[in-house]
Amino acid sequence: HSNEKSDLVQGLELKNNNLEKDISKLKGTLDKKLEEIDNLLSEIDMLKKEKEVLNKNVEDYDKQIHRLRAIENEFHDLKSKYTVEVAATKAVQDDLVSEKRKSQQIIENLDKLGLALDQLAAPENVLDQIVSSPEVVKAVREKITKDTNMCHELKTVNVAQMEVDLTTLKSKVHSLNSQHTALQLANTQLAAEKEETQKELDSTNAAFSKLQILHNQLTLEYEEQLKQKDSLKNDLKEARFSLKEKLTQLKSVETKLKRENEQLKAELMTVKHLPAEHAKLKDDFRALFTANEKLKADLRNGLDAKELVEVHEKELESLKSKLTDSNARYMVLQQMTSTFVEDRRSLMEHVTMLITQYHELLTQSLEDKEQYHLEEKNNTDKLNHLSRQKEKLEEKIMDHYRKLNSCSITKKKTFGSTWIRKVKKAGTELMNKSRMSWHEDMARRGIDSDTSLDLDDNQSNHHQEYSDNLSSLGTPGTRQTLYLSGEENEVDEGSIIASHSLSNSPLTASYRNEHK
Repeated sequence: HSNEKSDLVQGLELKNNNLEKDISKLKGTLDKKLEEIDNLLSEIDMLKKEKEVLNKNVEDYDKQIHRLRAIENEFHDLKSKYTVEVAATKAVQDDLVSEKRKSQQIIENLDKLGLALDQLAAPENVLDQIVSSPEVVKAVREKITKDTNMCHELKTVNVAQMEVDLTTLKSKVHSLNSQHTALQLANTQLAAEKEETQKELDSTNAAFSKLQILHNQLTLEYEEQLKQKDSLKNDLKEARFSLKEKLTQLKSVETKLKRENEQLKAELMTVKHLPAEHAKLKDDFRALFTANEKLKADLRNGLDAKELVEVHEKELESLKSKLTDSNARYMVLQQMTSTFVEDRRSLMEHVTMLITQYHELLTQSLEDKEQYHLEEKNNTDKLNHLSRQKEKLEEKIMDHYRKLNSCSITKKKTFGSTWIRKVKKAGTELMNKSRMSWHEDMARRGIDSDTSLDLDDNQSNHHQEYSDNLSSLGTPGTRQTLYLSGEENEVDEGSIIASHSLSNSPLTASYRNEHK
């Protein structure tokens, strides 16, 4: 019996030692898994932060795209305004051209009529002498030739200038069109890149939601495993404590039995009477039998504890399998995080490209705005200058018409009036011929009426000077306004006979005596 008890005790000690070793190993693995779970939690926190940063970047990109759309709308509005203003300027140019042509016709007619305006009230003899004087005819012819030459020269110069301006304007329009196409292409590229980034962001959000679900599942499983671990630890502690108590009891019983055996030996040696010893042995046997029954009960309890330990071992094996599953999930999560890092790098590269393109677009739009404002200022200055010249021409023409009306009311029709009508008809025929030739020249050269603004400005200046010379002639009937004034005589020396030379002639003296 003592040998069986010692064998059982040794077997239980070995099992206890093995269980302690397994428990220490499981503790180490649990500590490692806890560290891995902590690392996973920290990585998940980092991924959350990166997600927040990406969301902020996406919001910034959305703001930038809205700004670009606003800039495009402003550009289209400015373009529409520019087209409207160009159409208005074309209409104004057409009006100015038509008015300048009319004023040119009136001025040429007045030039033709200016030869006899101051002789409307003169008698027939004076008019015949003036018409028959070769010096007057020669001076008038020279003046007409000079004026025609000057007009041709001014036309050639103005045509060259207008051709240069037309080429520059065409180059500017071509550059603006190319810039507009480039801006449209950049806008489409930005929209496509925005859609791609939006898709990538949606995919990252979906992956992040999956990771969050996995994280929640892992945390729940980890909490359950911690609870099971605590319960197993408590059960193991109780089992170890009970086994230690039973071992101490068995050791105490063994020591008692050894002492009893020694006592029995001593008694056998000392006692000679066998029946007494037999009775004592019976008593001892009965006591040992009871002790054996107690030991059997203890063995049964130990076997039950062993079964419990086996159940706990099975649970530990299931925990090990769950830990392997968690390791596999951890590896999958690591791969997902590496893919997320690569996606984030690609997104950052796309973001840098978008920012550089956005800055280039901003600089181009600002330069286009500055050029547009400068051209607008130049156009407004030209329009103001043309309107002033138009008003001056209208005032001078009205003054001239008033003078003509005043002269026609107060004086009778004479031979001079018939001569003036003939001159008018000849002047109108010449004007029509010159106008037709001018139109043919313009059609041959292919000059557009929209781009002939500078030519008309120079012609209007020339005709304005000519009308100023006419307005400076004075009232008809005086001796200062026969054909041209004294100031023009000073400018063009030897080209025309001055009124002062006519005032000293005998014809003018006889005319004065008759009036007196």
